[in-house]
Amino acid sequence: MPLQIGAPDVAFPRLNMFAYWLYLFGSLIAVSGFGTPNGAADFGWFAYTPLSTRPYSSNIGDDLWIMGLAFSGFGTILGAVNFITTIICMRAPGMTMFRMPIFTWNVLL
Repeated sequence: MPLQIGAPDVAFPRLNMFAYWLYLFGSLIAVSGFGTPNGAADFGWFAYTPLSTRPYSSNIGDDLWIMGLAFSGFGTILGAVNFITTIICMRAPGMTMFRMPIFTWNVLL
């Protein structure tokens, strides 16, 4: 994406690396819940309140799923902040907002 707007790299390369590793480890933590003795999270796809309270789902797989979801979500937010900053602040001279490729607009929106 940076090459599409004429930037040599993203605005914050280390933040991009940190966001990737957060997303990866968050995904691995969420999937590691399948290896726990009681199994993975058993409170459904959306984890609504009646099924996600302690009496109904008290195994470690639930906690791993929530922790992995938080890490992955935070990594995604950091990556989005990095891409938005790159698109807004690091465009090449002459690359106006209306000359950007459609993929770059999709990332921005």
